Amino acid sequence: MSLPKSVFFLTDFYSAKKEQIEPRLKIARYANELGFEQFGGEFLFINPNDVQNLKEQKKYGIKVKEKLDSLFDHTYFSLHAPWFPPDKTAFEMGKKPFENVQALLDFCPEFVEIINVHTGTIPFEYWDQKLKNNPQQKQKNLEIVKQQLEKLADTDDRICVENLYTPVNKKYGTNYLANLPSDLAKMSENPKIGITIDTAHAGMTIESCKRMVQNQKLFNGFFENEWNEIQSIAKNGPKEFTDLGEKIRHIHFSDFNFNTSTIPKSTEDGAVPGLGVTPKKELFEWLEKLVIASEKKKIGVTLEIKEKKYDCLKNQEKTLEIIASHYGIEKN
Repeated sequence: MSLPKSVFFLTDFYSAKKEQIEPRLKIARYANELGFEQFGGEFLFINPNDVQNLKEQKKYGIKVKEKLDSLFDHTYFSLHAPWFPPDKTAFEMGKKPFENVQALLDFCPEFVEIINVHTGTIPFEYWDQKLKNNPQQKQKNLEIVKQQLEKLADTDDRICVENLYTPVNKKYGTNYLANLPSDLAKMSENPKIGITIDTAHAGMTIESCKRMVQNQKLFNGFFENEWNEIQSIAKNGPKEFTDLGEKIRHIHFSDFNFNTSTIPKSTEDGAVPGLGVTPKKELFEWLEKLVIASEKKKIGVTLEIKEKKYDCLKNQEKTLEIIASHYGIEKN
């Protein structure tokens, strides 16, 4: 099959690290060589401190757009806001994490079409001591996030909330706010707020749910009152995320296959073992269903591919080759 006209594959540009700009431009040039006619970039802000030199970073953003415009017939750009700080929950810190998102509304708004909000992890101790048996607090925190997102959406309709990977362990912290499709639906009830589906994160959620049902035991980050949804995800897999439909505005495309070093191999600390890996055929089928469900005329699909060396990006080159082969894209 041919590549749907609505789909723009993107590479990410970590603008806080100048040394990573050129390798990402190399990926764009390689996509051009492979025959991609449309392509784009996601400007990546990971840490709160990344939002400190926006004036200079905007210059890089404009240069990146000019370069990609010279390579492709059509381009598309998105932005990834910093993770909320992991040392405390964002909700006890008040508005600070959202202030970073607010600042980024002015980052190249003339061509950045989507802004992804990623709520990050919380310390395992906070989960264990205050949240583990407190689903009411989760709902309160979801409401706080929803209200803050709605304040942003009052003046900007590019906001999307991203699903997260499921609980990890004491070393890496845990997640609990955006593991489930119902969490995403709650935070995006406002019609101006969209959803970003990360296929690797969702893959781990699906794997977690299957194992919880198999063992009849909850992993960290889940609550007793969520069992019905957990069972549905275990049974239906990707469909539970695809059913979010037209709320889907953006996709992060990977399967954690190159990120094996950070994923637990056992259920110690209530963590899900495994990688969230989806076989290639199923991954492309899932992507195509997400694109159809979104009903968008344009949708960005960011290649979040892990690398051993970010100065050569061999894994992303291989991913582009696989995509080109799958969609019958021929070299220029």
